[in-house]
Amino acid sequence: MSITAQTPTAVETDQHTSSSELRTALDDLAFDVAENGTESRRPTLEMLATVSHRATPGAAAALVHWAGTEIARLRAFATVHRAVRYELDDEERELTAMGVSPAIFYRLVA
Repeated sequence: MSITAQTPTAVETDQHTSSSELRTALDDLAFDVAENGTESRRPTLEMLATVSHRATPGAAAALVHWAGTEIARLRAFATVHRAVRYELDDEERELTAMGVSPAIFYRLVA
C-alpha cells in the first residue's frame, strides 16, 4: 500500500488568500486606476461594483456608469474602495455567499 502525501492544489491554496493580501490588491488597484483611469480596469471594477452594491449602492452604480464622466467614476471608486477596504471581512463573507472565492476576486484585482 502506497501512501502519498497530499499537497494542496493551487486553487485550494489560493482560497486561503489572507485579508491583508486582498487589501494590498485593492490598494494596487487604486494606484492603477489613479494612473491609468477606470476604463483600464473595467472588468475588475464591474466585479467590485457587484460586490460592494449593498454597502454603497449609489457609488457602485456610478462606478460602472460608462456613459458618465471619468471624474464621477473616480469619485465613486474612492467611495467603493474605502467601503471594501475597511469592511473587507463582511465583503469576504458576501463573496463567499455569492459563490465567488476571495482568491478569484484577488486574481481579478491583482
